[in-house]
Amino acid sequence: MSSTTFILLGVTYYIVALIIIFIVLHIINKKSKNYYQNKINNLEREKNLIISANILSELNKVEGLINNESLQLKFEEWTKRLNEINERMYYKQINYEFGYKQIKDLYYKKQYMGLGGS
Repeated sequence: MSSTTFILLGVTYYIVALIIIFIVLHIINKKSKNYYQNKINNLEREKNLIISANILSELNKVEGLINNESLQLKFEEWTKRLNEINERMYYKQINYEFGYKQIKDLYYKKQYMGLGGS
């Protein structure tokens, strides 16, 4: 074989290697992007579940049906529990929103290493 053949083979191998590296890096980036997009979607869904709890409206409906003391005691207990849950959920929501904003900022800045994913 002549030296021209070896040069052409070397250039061909070099080009094929670059194409394979590009494809692998593209696949890794796409998987990483999908992983963090799913995390963002899950945080958004959990935030919406916390916000959209309509327990209070159901308790308001029950309040009109109270006709004896035992129901009144149960209603007060439920209201107390709801207030405790809402207080805990409020702090969780603040934490979720902070985490969501932090992840979203890192995601759009393409600083995937700061997200700490697996």
